[in-house]
Order: sequence, then structure tokens, then C-alpha cells
Amino acid sequence: MKFPPPPSPSSSSTIALKLGDYIMATTACFIIVSRNDIPIYEAEVGVAAKREDAAQLHQFILHAALDIVQDLAWTTSAMYLKSVDRFNDLVVSVYVTAGHILC
Repeated sequence: MKFPPPPSPSSSSTIALKLGDYIMATTACFIIVSRNDIPIYEAEVGVAAKREDAAQLHQFILHAALDIVQDLAWTTSAMYLKSVDRFNDLVVSVYVTAGHILC
């Protein structure tokens, strides 16, 4: 991965903006999904800056991973399914309740 050249110290706002490019920020999206694949609850936790398209991206990743999750939920007795799917730097982990509600 190639990084841009370091910012020039001409203005503090430029430096703060450029430093944001170098910081690895983490965020988590917590979604509860019903048996009928309907999101019941959604919350974002973390320090990353909020993006306008983040909610749609998280729902897209969720729906893309649901088929894998449903197959695994019925073939294993484990309630926690770690690293079910990946999308770029995002990882999908799932906790399945006894009533097959996905968290």
C-alpha cells in the first residue's frame, strides 16, 4: 500500500486532515436480525468518522453473509460463529440464539 507524501506544516487544519489518512480507526456495527431476515436493531460503535453510506454498506454486507450464516447455523452446534465472511477490511462474526435469531 502506497501512502501519500507527508503533509506540509502550512496550516494546522491541513495537517489534521492529512493525519486522518494515516490513522487506522476501528468501528463495529451490531445488528440483530429476526428469523425472517429482517433487521430488528442496528448500532454503530467505534471511533471512526461516520460516513453517509456506512449504514447501507453494513446492510449490504449483512445480507450478503446471511446465506452463509444460515447454512452454518444449522450444521454446527456452536452459538458463536467467528469470522463467517469478510468484505475488504470488515469481518462478519455472528452469535446465533437458540431461537435462531442472529446477533
